[in-house]
Formats: sequence, structure tokens, C-alpha cells
Amino acid sequence: MEVKYLNNMGSRFYIKTLVALLQVFVLVGCNKDEITGLTSLQKDKALFVYMIADNDLDFYATANINEMEAFIAENPDKGSIYVYIDRAKNRKTAHPLLYQISADTTAQINSKILKVYPEKDSSNEVVFKEVLNKVITLTTAKNEKIRGLVLWSHGSAWLPKSSLLASNRATAVKSFGVDQTATEDTAINSEMDIRKLAKSLVNYHFDFLLFDACFMASIEVFYELKNSFDYIIASPTEVLATGFPYKDILIDMLENTVNYNNISKKYVSHFKQKQGILQSAAVTTIKTSELKNFAYLFNKCLSQQTEKIDTTKWLQYDQEGSDYLFDMGDFLNHLQPNQTEIELSKQFEKLIVCYDHTSYFFNKIPLEKSTGVSIFVPNKIDNTNEVYDFYKTLSWNNAVNMVNYIHD
Repeated sequence: MEVKYLNNMGSRFYIKTLVALLQVFVLVGCNKDEITGLTSLQKDKALFVYMIADNDLDFYATANINEMEAFIAENPDKGSIYVYIDRAKNRKTAHPLLYQISADTTAQINSKILKVYPEKDSSNEVVFKEVLNKVITLTTAKNEKIRGLVLWSHGSAWLPKSSLLASNRATAVKSFGVDQTATEDTAINSEMDIRKLAKSLVNYHFDFLLFDACFMASIEVFYELKNSFDYIIASPTEVLATGFPYKDILIDMLENTVNYNNISKKYVSHFKQKQGILQSAAVTTIKTSELKNFAYLFNKCLSQQTEKIDTTKWLQYDQEGSDYLFDMGDFLNHLQPNQTEIELSKQFEKLIVCYDHTSYFFNKIPLEKSTGVSIFVPNKIDNTNEVYDFYKTLSWNNAVNMVNYIHD
């Protein structure tokens, strides 16, 4: 602190300043965590984008990187952006690259290459953790702090490998992060298990996670990842192949306080400007600290239910109505009205930071009354298959005992 003396009040100002400084030293000395907090405020902001584009999304991934380069060209001092991309260049496997995004306005990717990797299965959680650790090492050396992650690829909520959901972002969407690794002899489709993703993040904590992937705004996904992020941004529906408008939203992601409302509104506005069925978008931001209490009240409500459940008229977020992604609002409406249900509804409002959407998705899925979060409801028909067995291992099921609430 620079101490300035005033002509008439020199000594008085000096004493007050000295007292103020001593108070700061005492406060800082009391708590090691406070020292860490003060240090983090001094660090430059950074984002890490993990792109699994070793599939039919390669073209769109490079277009999104171009948007990031254009943003840095206009905002050189806002923060750093690190991008790992595993591509299927010209439909052929390419070496994954780690970039630090540089200012550029051409159609080429001219960002600085920090590392060239041998061909990897980027949907493997071990590979993800290895790259994340590399970026953390780089940012720490530069006195930068990664405040948010972007996970970019295909997506299918919490569902296990080889569970199909209809999507126009691809012919079929599976798990999170499809890597179509090709060798001389064969091509292998690999997907990331949401449980293993959560385990790979167990020792990390970030301000936010943005899923640029289909169907990831599910209560099961949110609950699985709740301990590693303060906020999660995701879509309950498909995300069209062009993805999020990075040139517009990066400014909100790198502000001193992340502007989640702006991110949401800009994403939906971007697609509202399209024509016809491309006017299709939905995005939800949730506050993870509200999840445990929501699960507690949800479980309490379930234990009081006696009515049979009928999901035939419930909103589903995938086009084919596969019975995996029901709207949470329909489930809450099903619960018998009592004081606990009222508390649960209020808690759900606390959970949702913001939810923006177009009127319909592909002129097929009405979104006006939707709540922006999907939920799976177990049923007797499917209670012995692979998906059901996988579901029983999820943190959400363990918290609320959903498998004990099976409908016909």
C-alpha cells in the first residue's frame, strides 16, 4: 500500500493507515485458507477447453477454435484459453494437439502449439486427467488460475457406453465424448463414462463447467459432478453442431464474476437468429451447492408417495422419446402436494440459476413449460438390462433411492 501524507493531517493519516495494515496482517495470519483466497484473486484468469472431435464433429471444432482466436484478437488482455483437440482431420486420425489460443482472424488455426501428443483415446479419463494436469502446470507457472472447463463433444447424459439417443448432432450419440480412434487395422468407438469422469476430477475444483455436448443437463450428471464445480452449464436437449457462440460468450466467462445469465441468453439468441427448425436451443445453469438439499427433499417426497406413476404424457428431451430423459417438472408435478413437496419445489428454484430456451426444439419438442433438467424414471420393463444396472451405481440413485420407486 502506498502511504500518502496530507499537509494538515499527516500524523493522523499515518496512524490510521498503520492500524489498517496491522488489521489486515492479523486477519491474514489467522487463516491459511484466506491467504490462498487472496493469492487466487491476484492470478490471471484462464479457461481449459477439452475437445473430443475425433469423430464427425471435426469441422465444427475447428470453427469454434477460430471463434476463440477472433475473441483473443479483440480482447487480448481478458485471459488465457487453452485448448486440447483430438481431431479426425479429413476423416483420418490426427495427432491430438494442445494449443494456447492466439489472436487470429483467418480461417486457419494459427494458435501456439504447446504440445503434440501421440494418437490417444481422448475419451479415456486417464488421458483427460493427464492433459488437465499438464495445463494446470502451465498455468501455475504463469501465475494463472483455471476458473472453468469446457467439455466439447457428443453427449448422452448419464447413459452408459453404447446406449443410443437420437440426435442431429450425429447419427447417434453415446455417453460423453465419442473418440473414433482409427488404427491401420480397425476403427474403435470409445466413450467416456460419466462416473469415471467424476473420479478423474475428485481432487480438483473449478468455478464452472460448460458442456458443449447434447443432453448433459440431467440431474444424474449434475449430481455426479457436483463436488468439482460451483456451477454447471449444460443443455437438456441436443446441442446443434455449431455449438456455443464462443466469440460472444467468452467475455462473460472471463469477467471477474462469471455472467451466467449472459452466457445463457447469448446462446439461445444465437439460435433464434437461425431459420426454420434451426431455431432450436435450450441451456440450463445450476448451482451445485443446492444439490444435496434438493436430493434430501426429493428422497423425502418419494418416501411419502403412494400414487402410481404414469409417464406417458410427460415431456421427453430426446426426439424419439426413449424414456431416459423426462422433464424434472413433470416429476415434481406428479408428487402429491404436501409441505415437503412445496419445500422441494422451492429448493428446485434455488438450484436453477437460469434456464433459457426457444419455444420448440426442431418444431417437435415443446419447451415453453419445461424446467431445463432431465431425470430418468426406472420402470419394471427395463429393470434387468445394462442401463438399469449402470443407473444403480450413480450417485443420484444412491442419494434418493430411485430404483426403489419403479413404475409399471
